Amino acid sequence: MLRRVKIPEPGWPGEFRPLSIPTVADRVVMTAAKLVLEPVFEAQFTEASYGFRPRRSAIDACEAVRVSVNQWRGKYYLQRWPSARVTRVLRDKVRAATVISKAERPLSAVVADLNPVLRGWGAYFRNGNSGRKFNAVDGYVHERLAILASRKHGLRGRNWTTRFTYGWITRLRVYRLTGTVRRATAHASR
Repeated sequence: MLRRVKIPEPGWPGEFRPLSIPTVADRVVMTAAKLVLEPVFEAQFTEASYGFRPRRSAIDACEAVRVSVNQWRGKYYLQRWPSARVTRVLRDKVRAATVISKAERPLSAVVADLNPVLRGWGAYFRNGNSGRKFNAVDGYVHERLAILASRKHGLRGRNWTTRFTYGWITRLRVYRLTGTVRRATAHASR
């Protein structure tokens, strides 16, 4: 039994449209039907089928295609990693956030500006083969923040790796891209 209510029609003052809301009894029936029918239909699907199946996503389908294409003649196609242009755009954003004119700002404020950019970029490219690019970006962010901190504290020289170590950048709570790559398991038959 669906519960029907009338809700206002957007853009039409005084007009209403019907909306059907499933009741608890409806949800119980739908769940029971799903539990009975799902194993029956799952047995009929091939391993290469991904559409509207439990624990299967579009990312899994793309990964299966990539794996099978890469087996062809041992060449690598459809690799998913950030292009040089996209990496350059990210480096420009990091450079803009850590420019020397920002030396009067606290480093925590600079990191607070950088972290959403790094987190979003990493979330977009985390599925696939981005590990090397992520390491390079992490190194670049570390270098830019160390140079900014050197300028801020009046330190000279390019020996920032000994002054501003991994522990220092960790204490700043900079979002690290290294280690966030997820390699999807391909379910396609070989």
